[in-house]
Amino acid sequence: MNLRVLVLSHNAFSQTQNNGKTLESFFQKWDKDSLAQIYLQPEEPDFSFCDNYYCMSDYEILNYYISHGKIGINVKNDNTQAVNLGGTVRRLYEQKAQERENRRGLNAYIHKKFVERKPAFVLAREIMWKHARWNTEELTGWIADFNPDVLFFQGSSCSFAYEIADSICSIFHIPLVLEL
Repeated sequence: MNLRVLVLSHNAFSQTQNNGKTLESFFQKWDKDSLAQIYLQPEEPDFSFCDNYYCMSDYEILNYYISHGKIGINVKNDNTQAVNLGGTVRRLYEQKAQERENRRGLNAYIHKKFVERKPAFVLAREIMWKHARWNTEELTGWIADFNPDVLFFQGSSCSFAYEIADSICSIFHIPLVLEL
């Protein structure tokens, strides 16, 4: 395929995670060089499927407010850590990574509230993303270097993700393809 597709989703392309597997099935006929992905969960992407990834996560958004940390990273195959975090938020992230099935303390509490979609936590997340400076020069440069023809957005229940998609399409004057 000659069309250059920028994919925006919560999950990275994956051979094992459900949404990631779904995305890979959509683009299995695409050339590896014709795909790039922005994803919003701190996870390892499938480099056998695509080489061009950019990750922004809730942990980085939280870190932005706590210690004015950087949001987003161009994820390379040799990255060992695909998030930019300071002390307090790094401890939460590391606890999450070590105890995916056995969360404790504050990390368990926050995770449970998001999974249960508690209104106060959902609203806080939306507000934090809306007012954080996620649209950095690094992200804009990364997208410009890829030079996409279209943005494919795997929709979600989070309005901030739609705002990210709309912003990218407006800045780069590309059409949006939405998968719900």
